[in-house]
Amino acid sequence: MAAPVDFVREVRPIFEKHCADCHGEKKQKGGLRLDVKEAALKGGDNQGPNIIPAKAKESSLIHFITSNNEDEMMPPKGERLSAAQIATLTAWINEGAVWSDGVDVEAQGTDTPVLQGATRHPRANSRPARGRAHPRPQPRRLHLLDDQRRREAERQPRSHR
Repeated sequence: MAAPVDFVREVRPIFEKHCADCHGEKKQKGGLRLDVKEAALKGGDNQGPNIIPAKAKESSLIHFITSNNEDEMMPPKGERLSAAQIATLTAWINEGAVWSDGVDVEAQGTDTPVLQGATRHPRANSRPARGRAHPRPQPRRLHLLDDQRRREAERQPRSHR
């Protein structure tokens, strides 16, 4: 059995190269965004959901990237998706379109954060760590309590310490 399609390593690069310029943060042709999970699963202005998890044949995304009709085919300009890329997207959708929260697409040539609240490192092509994308910062109160205890200890005479 083949390994499941990994969004970060296999799907996101296709979206970044072929889709993000017209369906990304700065431009949303047809009201469709393919750079953010929630928006991509919702769909565009004139379509229902463009990605229907586990139903590639019913997903508009697959229809548009495989269409030969000039009014429908995507991307409309530039290099078309290869058969391998179409197979990857079809398999990903049929496997449930697993897209981890907070892992978004960036347009090529931009420094848009990929993980919410973080900037992308040039060599950050691996999948995100399981669980939280970033370690939880320590609450500032702990540091204030330490400072407060230190000041109180300094005020007490040495005989009471």
